[in-house]
Amino acid sequence: MGAALCWLAVSLFTFFLGLRLTGNLSLAAPARLERLLLRATATPTRALLVGLVVTALVHSSSAVTLATVALVSAGLLPLQNALGVVLGSNVGTCTTVQFLAFDFTRFAFPLAGMGAAAAAVLRGRWRRLALGLTGFGLLLSALALLSRALTPLAALPFFSRLLTHWTDTAPRAFFAGVLATGLIQSSTIFTAAVMTLADQGFFALPQAIALVLGGNVGTCADTLVAAIWSSRAGRRVALAHLALNLGGAVIFLPCLDPFATLVSLTGLSPARQVANAHLLFNLITALIALPFVRPLARRLE
Repeated sequence: MGAALCWLAVSLFTFFLGLRLTGNLSLAAPARLERLLLRATATPTRALLVGLVVTALVHSSSAVTLATVALVSAGLLPLQNALGVVLGSNVGTCTTVQFLAFDFTRFAFPLAGMGAAAAAVLRGRWRRLALGLTGFGLLLSALALLSRALTPLAALPFFSRLLTHWTDTAPRAFFAGVLATGLIQSSTIFTAAVMTLADQGFFALPQAIALVLGGNVGTCADTLVAAIWSSRAGRRVALAHLALNLGGAVIFLPCLDPFATLVSLTGLSPARQVANAHLLFNLITALIALPFVRPLARRLE
Protein backbone atom coordinates (compact mmCIF):
# COMPACT_ATOMS: atom_id res chain seq x y z
CA MET A 1 0.00 0.00 0.00
CA GLY A 2 2.87 2.36 0.82
CA ALA A 3 4.34 1.98 -2.67
CA ALA A 4 0.93 2.60 -4.26
CA LEU A 5 0.43 5.79 -2.25
CA CYS A 6 3.93 6.93 -3.22
CA TRP A 7 3.15 6.37 -6.91
CA LEU A 8 -0.14 8.23 -6.43
CA ALA A 9 1.65 11.24 -4.94
CA VAL A 10 4.23 11.20 -7.75
CA SER A 11 1.49 11.00 -10.41
CA LEU A 12 -0.42 13.95 -8.90
CA PHE A 13 2.76 16.03 -8.66
CA THR A 14 3.63 15.18 -12.28
CA PHE A 15 0.11 16.12 -13.38
CA PHE A 16 0.22 19.51 -11.63
CA LEU A 17 3.68 20.20 -13.07
CA GLY A 18 2.54 19.19 -16.55
CA LEU A 19 -0.49 21.49 -16.39
CA ARG A 20 1.72 24.34 -15.21
CA LEU A 21 4.21 23.85 -18.04
CA THR A 22 1.56 23.56 -20.75
CA GLY A 23 0.51 27.08 -19.76
CA ASN A 24 3.71 28.25 -21.47
CA LEU A 25 1.97 27.64 -24.81
CA SER A 26 -0.28 30.63 -24.12
CA LEU A 27 2.70 32.75 -23.08
CA ALA A 28 4.31 31.98 -26.43
CA ALA A 29 1.49 33.93 -28.09
CA PRO A 30 2.04 37.68 -28.46
CA ALA A 31 -1.02 38.67 -26.39
CA ARG A 32 -1.42 38.07 -22.69
CA LEU A 33 -4.41 36.43 -21.04
CA GLU A 34 -6.07 39.70 -19.99
CA ARG A 35 -5.66 41.24 -23.44
CA LEU A 36 -7.25 38.20 -25.09
CA LEU A 37 -10.16 38.34 -22.68
CA LEU A 38 -10.70 42.06 -23.25
CA ARG A 39 -11.20 41.35 -26.94
CA ALA A 40 -14.33 39.43 -25.94
CA THR A 41 -16.27 42.55 -25.03
CA ALA A 42 -18.31 42.72 -28.25
CA THR A 43 -20.99 40.05 -27.63
CA PRO A 44 -21.56 37.09 -25.29
CA THR A 45 -21.16 34.72 -28.26
CA ARG A 46 -17.76 36.15 -29.09
CA ALA A 47 -16.91 36.03 -25.40
CA LEU A 48 -17.76 32.32 -25.34
CA LEU A 49 -15.44 31.64 -28.29
CA VAL A 50 -12.59 33.65 -26.77
CA GLY A 51 -13.06 31.92 -23.40
CA LEU A 52 -12.93 28.55 -25.17
CA VAL A 53 -9.73 29.35 -27.08
CA VAL A 54 -7.90 30.98 -24.15
CA THR A 55 -8.74 28.10 -21.79
CA ALA A 56 -7.59 25.58 -24.40
CA LEU A 57 -4.27 27.46 -24.50
CA VAL A 58 -3.68 27.86 -20.76
CA HIS A 59 -5.22 24.48 -19.81
CA SER A 60 -6.96 25.92 -16.77
CA SER A 61 -10.57 27.07 -16.62
CA SER A 62 -9.91 28.28 -13.06
CA ALA A 63 -7.16 30.65 -14.26
CA VAL A 64 -9.42 32.08 -16.97
CA THR A 65 -12.37 32.47 -14.60
CA LEU A 66 -10.22 34.16 -11.95
CA ALA A 67 -8.85 36.55 -14.59
CA THR A 68 -12.42 37.26 -15.67
CA VAL A 69 -13.41 38.06 -12.08
CA ALA A 70 -10.50 40.50 -11.87
CA LEU A 71 -11.45 42.22 -15.15
CA VAL A 72 -15.10 42.58 -14.13
CA SER A 73 -14.06 43.91 -10.72
CA ALA A 74 -11.90 46.52 -12.45
CA GLY A 75 -14.84 47.56 -14.63
CA LEU A 76 -13.08 46.51 -17.85
CA LEU A 77 -15.40 43.65 -18.84
CA PRO A 78 -19.23 43.79 -18.83
CA LEU A 79 -20.91 41.14 -16.72
CA GLN A 80 -22.93 39.60 -19.56
CA ASN A 81 -19.77 39.13 -21.64
CA ALA A 82 -17.91 37.75 -18.62
CA LEU A 83 -20.60 35.06 -18.38
CA GLY A 84 -19.89 34.18 -22.01
CA VAL A 85 -16.20 33.79 -21.14
CA VAL A 86 -17.12 31.48 -18.24
CA LEU A 87 -19.24 29.29 -20.53
CA GLY A 88 -16.42 29.15 -23.06
CA SER A 89 -13.86 28.23 -20.41
CA ASN A 90 -16.03 25.27 -19.36
CA VAL A 91 -15.84 23.95 -22.93
CA GLY A 92 -12.18 24.88 -23.44
CA THR A 93 -11.02 22.87 -20.44
CA CYS A 94 -12.30 19.73 -22.20
CA THR A 95 -9.45 19.92 -24.72
CA THR A 96 -6.91 18.63 -22.21
CA VAL A 97 -9.19 15.74 -21.23
CA GLN A 98 -9.77 14.91 -24.92
CA PHE A 99 -6.02 14.84 -25.49
CA LEU A 100 -5.49 12.55 -22.50
CA ALA A 101 -8.15 10.13 -23.79
CA PHE A 102 -5.89 9.20 -26.71
CA ASP A 103 -3.51 6.33 -26.01
CA PHE A 104 -0.30 8.31 -26.43
CA THR A 105 1.37 7.14 -23.22
CA ARG A 106 4.16 5.41 -25.15
CA PHE A 107 5.22 8.86 -26.38
CA ALA A 108 5.11 10.43 -22.91
CA PHE A 109 8.76 10.23 -21.88
CA PRO A 110 10.18 10.98 -25.38
CA LEU A 111 7.96 14.11 -25.56
CA ALA A 112 8.97 15.28 -22.10
CA GLY A 113 12.66 14.56 -22.79
CA MET A 114 12.68 16.31 -26.17
CA GLY A 115 10.86 19.31 -24.74
CA ALA A 116 13.19 19.62 -21.75
CA ALA A 117 16.28 19.31 -23.97
CA ALA A 118 14.97 21.94 -26.37
CA ALA A 119 14.02 24.28 -23.49
CA ALA A 120 17.60 24.09 -22.19
CA VAL A 121 19.05 25.57 -25.38
CA LEU A 122 16.25 27.77 -26.75
CA ARG A 123 15.22 31.24 -25.63
CA GLY A 124 12.14 33.44 -25.75
CA ARG A 125 8.96 32.21 -27.41
CA TRP A 126 10.59 29.01 -28.67
CA ARG A 127 11.64 28.09 -25.14
CA ARG A 128 8.03 28.51 -23.97
CA LEU A 129 6.85 26.24 -26.78
CA ALA A 130 9.44 23.64 -25.71
CA LEU A 131 8.25 23.89 -22.10
CA GLY A 132 4.67 23.40 -23.31
CA LEU A 133 5.78 20.23 -25.13
CA THR A 134 7.44 19.06 -21.92
CA GLY A 135 4.17 19.68 -20.09
CA PHE A 136 2.22 17.50 -22.54
CA GLY A 137 4.76 14.72 -22.05
CA LEU A 138 4.42 15.00 -18.27
CA LEU A 139 0.61 14.89 -18.48
CA LEU A 140 0.80 11.62 -20.40
CA SER A 141 3.42 10.30 -17.97
CA ALA A 142 1.13 11.20 -15.07
CA LEU A 143 -1.66 9.09 -16.57
CA ALA A 144 0.62 6.07 -16.76
CA LEU A 145 1.79 6.64 -13.18
CA LEU A 146 -1.81 7.13 -12.02
CA SER A 147 -2.82 3.78 -13.52
CA ARG A 148 0.16 2.14 -11.83
CA ALA A 149 -0.86 3.66 -8.47
CA LEU A 150 -4.59 2.91 -8.63
CA THR A 151 -4.32 -0.73 -9.69
CA PRO A 152 -2.86 -2.02 -6.38
CA LEU A 153 -4.99 0.42 -4.36
CA ALA A 154 -8.18 -0.86 -5.98
CA ALA A 155 -7.27 -4.39 -4.92
CA LEU A 156 -7.54 -3.36 -1.26
CA PRO A 157 -10.94 -4.17 0.32
CA PHE A 158 -11.13 -0.74 1.99
CA PHE A 159 -10.55 1.13 -1.29
CA SER A 160 -13.01 -1.11 -3.12
CA ARG A 161 -15.69 -0.54 -0.48
CA LEU A 162 -15.03 3.21 -0.58
CA LEU A 163 -15.49 3.34 -4.35
CA THR A 164 -18.65 1.24 -4.14
CA HIS A 165 -20.08 3.36 -1.33
CA TRP A 166 -19.55 6.67 -3.15
CA THR A 167 -20.73 5.51 -6.57
CA ASP A 168 -23.65 3.21 -5.77
CA THR A 169 -26.13 5.99 -6.67
CA ALA A 170 -25.88 8.91 -9.08
CA PRO A 171 -26.51 11.64 -6.44
CA ARG A 172 -23.85 10.18 -4.16
CA ALA A 173 -21.36 9.96 -7.04
CA PHE A 174 -22.18 13.55 -7.97
CA PHE A 175 -21.51 14.84 -4.44
CA ALA A 176 -18.31 12.77 -4.28
CA GLY A 177 -17.17 14.53 -7.46
CA VAL A 178 -17.98 17.95 -5.99
CA LEU A 179 -16.05 17.19 -2.79
CA ALA A 180 -13.01 15.58 -4.44
CA THR A 181 -12.58 18.33 -7.05
CA GLY A 182 -13.07 21.05 -4.45
CA LEU A 183 -10.26 19.49 -2.40
CA ILE A 184 -7.71 18.95 -5.18
CA GLN A 185 -8.66 22.18 -7.02
CA SER A 186 -8.43 20.63 -10.49
CA SER A 187 -11.32 19.15 -12.44
CA THR A 188 -8.84 17.99 -15.11
CA ILE A 189 -6.90 15.82 -12.68
CA PHE A 190 -10.12 14.47 -11.17
CA THR A 191 -11.59 13.66 -14.60
CA ALA A 192 -8.35 11.91 -15.60
CA ALA A 193 -8.58 9.75 -12.46
CA VAL A 194 -12.21 8.88 -13.25
CA MET A 195 -11.18 7.95 -16.81
CA THR A 196 -8.44 5.67 -15.46
CA LEU A 197 -10.74 3.94 -12.96
CA ALA A 198 -13.53 3.55 -15.51
CA ASP A 199 -11.06 2.05 -17.98
CA GLN A 200 -10.11 -0.51 -15.33
CA GLY A 201 -13.78 -1.40 -14.77
CA PHE A 202 -14.20 -0.11 -11.23
CA PHE A 203 -17.56 1.53 -11.97
CA ALA A 204 -20.05 1.78 -14.81
CA LEU A 205 -20.34 4.68 -17.25
CA PRO A 206 -23.37 6.36 -15.57
CA GLN A 207 -21.51 6.52 -12.25
CA ALA A 208 -18.39 7.86 -14.00
CA ILE A 209 -20.46 10.59 -15.70
CA ALA A 210 -22.09 11.53 -12.37
CA LEU A 211 -18.62 11.92 -10.85
CA VAL A 212 -17.56 14.15 -13.77
CA LEU A 213 -20.70 16.29 -13.38
CA GLY A 214 -19.78 16.76 -9.73
CA GLY A 215 -16.26 17.69 -10.78
CA ASN A 216 -17.65 20.48 -12.96
CA VAL A 217 -19.39 21.96 -9.91
CA GLY A 218 -16.47 21.37 -7.53
CA THR A 219 -14.11 23.34 -9.76
CA CYS A 220 -16.08 26.50 -8.83
CA ALA A 221 -14.65 26.37 -5.30
CA ASP A 222 -11.45 28.34 -5.96
CA THR A 223 -13.37 31.06 -7.85
CA LEU A 224 -15.86 31.39 -4.98
CA VAL A 225 -13.06 31.66 -2.41
CA ALA A 226 -11.22 34.29 -4.49
CA ALA A 227 -14.44 36.26 -4.94
CA ILE A 228 -14.80 36.76 -1.17
CA TRP A 229 -12.13 39.50 -1.36
CA SER A 230 -13.35 40.77 -4.73
CA SER A 231 -15.81 43.56 -5.53
CA ARG A 232 -19.55 43.02 -5.80
CA ALA A 233 -19.19 42.69 -9.59
CA GLY A 234 -16.53 40.02 -9.15
CA ARG A 235 -18.74 38.08 -6.74
CA ARG A 236 -21.51 38.13 -9.35
CA VAL A 237 -19.21 36.35 -11.83
CA ALA A 238 -18.28 33.69 -9.25
CA LEU A 239 -21.93 33.08 -8.33
CA ALA A 240 -22.88 32.92 -12.02
CA HIS A 241 -20.10 30.35 -12.59
CA LEU A 242 -21.56 28.19 -9.83
CA ALA A 243 -25.16 28.69 -11.02
CA LEU A 244 -24.33 27.77 -14.63
CA ASN A 245 -22.37 24.62 -13.71
CA LEU A 246 -24.86 23.52 -11.07
CA GLY A 247 -27.81 24.23 -13.38
CA GLY A 248 -26.28 22.06 -16.09
CA ALA A 249 -25.77 19.21 -13.65
CA VAL A 250 -29.38 19.48 -12.42
CA ILE A 251 -30.57 19.17 -16.03
CA PHE A 252 -28.37 16.18 -16.85
CA LEU A 253 -28.61 14.09 -13.65
CA PRO A 254 -32.25 12.95 -14.20
CA CYS A 255 -31.30 11.93 -17.77
CA LEU A 256 -28.09 10.15 -16.75
CA ASP A 257 -28.88 6.68 -18.13
CA PRO A 258 -30.07 7.86 -21.60
CA PHE A 259 -27.11 10.24 -21.77
CA ALA A 260 -24.72 7.39 -20.86
CA THR A 261 -26.30 5.23 -23.58
CA LEU A 262 -25.72 7.99 -26.11
CA VAL A 263 -22.14 8.55 -24.96
CA SER A 264 -21.35 4.82 -25.15
CA LEU A 265 -21.81 5.09 -28.93
CA THR A 266 -19.10 7.74 -29.25
CA GLY A 267 -16.08 5.63 -28.32
CA LEU A 268 -14.82 2.12 -27.74
CA SER A 269 -12.93 2.53 -24.47
CA PRO A 270 -14.52 3.71 -21.21
CA ALA A 271 -11.86 6.43 -20.93
CA ARG A 272 -12.83 7.84 -24.31
CA GLN A 273 -16.53 7.66 -23.39
CA VAL A 274 -15.93 9.58 -20.14
CA ALA A 275 -13.92 12.23 -22.02
CA ASN A 276 -16.69 12.57 -24.62
CA ALA A 277 -19.34 12.83 -21.88
CA HIS A 278 -17.30 15.62 -20.28
CA LEU A 279 -17.15 17.49 -23.61
CA LEU A 280 -20.80 16.96 -24.55
CA PHE A 281 -22.06 18.02 -21.13
CA ASN A 282 -20.13 21.30 -21.17
CA LEU A 283 -20.88 22.03 -24.83
CA ILE A 284 -24.62 21.37 -24.54
CA THR A 285 -24.84 23.31 -21.26
CA ALA A 286 -23.05 26.29 -22.84
CA LEU A 287 -25.35 26.29 -25.88
CA ILE A 288 -28.46 26.06 -23.69
CA ALA A 289 -27.29 28.84 -21.35
CA LEU A 290 -25.95 31.27 -23.97
CA PRO A 291 -29.35 32.80 -24.95
CA PHE A 292 -30.07 33.47 -21.26
CA VAL A 293 -26.78 35.24 -20.49
CA ARG A 294 -28.19 38.77 -20.75
CA PRO A 295 -31.26 38.07 -18.53
CA LEU A 296 -29.02 36.29 -16.00
CA ALA A 297 -26.63 39.25 -15.92
CA ARG A 298 -29.51 41.67 -15.31
CA ARG A 299 -30.85 39.42 -12.57
CA LEU A 300 -27.47 39.27 -10.84
CA GLU A 301 -27.11 43.05 -11.03
